[in-house]
This record gives sequence, C-alpha cells and structure tokens, in this order.
Amino acid sequence: MDFPTSGKVLLDGVSTSSLQDSGLTQLRRERVGFVFQSFQLLQTLTVFENVELPLLLVGKSKPREAARERLPGWS
Repeated sequence: MDFPTSGKVLLDGVSTSSLQDSGLTQLRRERVGFVFQSFQLLQTLTVFENVELPLLLVGKSKPREAARERLPGWS
C-alpha cells in the first residue's frame, strides 16, 4: 500500500500510517482483496486449490469448506 501525501487512510477504522510492516501485512491479508488483470494463479494448482491456498495461509479453520462457499457449484 502507498502512504498518502496528505490526509490519512482508514481501513476498518485503523489508520494505515500508524502500522508497522507486520501490521500492514496482516491488514492486507485479512481485509483487502486483490483482483489481478492477469490472474496470477499458480499453474500447478487447480482453480479450487488457488482459492483454497490463501484461506489456508490466513489460518481459516475449515479452508476447504470456505473455498466451496466462494466457488458455488464446485464439486
């Protein structure tokens, strides 16, 4: 994330300029979604596994079920 040249950025009520690198990383991981124009999928994984992987990394208790919720109709 970039820092503003004036004013401040609040995300879920937290000022991004008051966070250290680890706090910014956690905020991005848990609260911000990225949509890449060229998708940035891992070619060795299936679509389902590409959705499941970030859920595993953030410690979701049931990442497989959470991935299924995000991919309706996936079996």
